Amino acid sequence: MMTCRNVVRLFCDLVGSSLPVKTREMLERHLDVCPNCRAYLESYRLTIHLGRRLHCPPLPERLSQRLAALLSDRGNEENAESF
Repeated sequence: MMTCRNVVRLFCDLVGSSLPVKTREMLERHLDVCPNCRAYLESYRLTIHLGRRLHCPPLPERLSQRLAALLSDRGNEENAESF
């Protein structure tokens, strides 16, 4: 049985359609009987929808380059740790 806490932790994967079928079914069963989690999920989806509609000006070039370098360095560190 899934708890509300477990369900909320899975919302990102649920919205992104990346949950295994069995997990999705368990989550949906919980949502069928839990109005609080259904309301939370609806507000979660609405927040994502509204966030995507916001105008986002492009990053300044220097900041974009620094961010790309930082993410690249971090990715390299994570790959090195997996060996």
